[in-house]
Amino acid sequence: MLENQQLFAVMRDDRFQQLLEADRYLDELEAEKHNRSDEYFALLAVLGGGFRIGSVAVRPLTAAVWSLLWVTGNAYTKPGAEPSAADTDLFFYLLREGVQSGFTDLDTLLGRAAGSVAAAGLDYAEVRLALSQSVAVAFRPLEMLPGVSGDVECVYDADWLTRLAARVCKVTNLTPDRVMYDLPLVSCCYYFIQTAREYDVKGLIRRRSNEEICEEIYRYTMELAERFYEENLK
Repeated sequence: MLENQQLFAVMRDDRFQQLLEADRYLDELEAEKHNRSDEYFALLAVLGGGFRIGSVAVRPLTAAVWSLLWVTGNAYTKPGAEPSAADTDLFFYLLREGVQSGFTDLDTLLGRAAGSVAAAGLDYAEVRLALSQSVAVAFRPLEMLPGVSGDVECVYDADWLTRLAARVCKVTNLTPDRVMYDLPLVSCCYYFIQTAREYDVKGLIRRRSNEEICEEIYRYTMELAERFYEENLK
């Protein structure tokens, strides 16, 4: 445990502040705090509300769209990757047209999607932000699973898609096609969580309160401070 004088020395050091700003775990903890805006859009998706990006009406992000984005190598499916204009065009196109829009191969799909954001009269930065938020909202329920990190790149192939659909079908009595093509991905993730809770005898699958998150931020920051002091200021 650092003395107050030692802790003040650490906090005044610009190198430590840079360390905090670059720490991914602290970013994850901040993102885990309850956010009314995110909760609103998650509830809107679950209730089947309408969605817009700018002035353009779009469909909700579904499991089928997400799986197709992953198989094309789209940057939105890779944690920490910077999406290109082509990545954004494809994502936006699929939300407007769906994955049953009649393409026969990947080249045809990419060709149809090219320039779709500009053609809709939208700004790429605005669309990129909206798409990133839709991804964060869709997978937010999975943050309740213990030990899950947003840094891990997952596989969203046909096996993932059909396994998710099979599990959600049992809960909702919807057909696999409805689950894959129509049900918002955030709804699928919530149903997945509710099913997993049936086997969670220890009650580990839950959303932490803001107070618990703040306590963890404090504990982790103090741990970083002690390590920084030992390595740089002692």
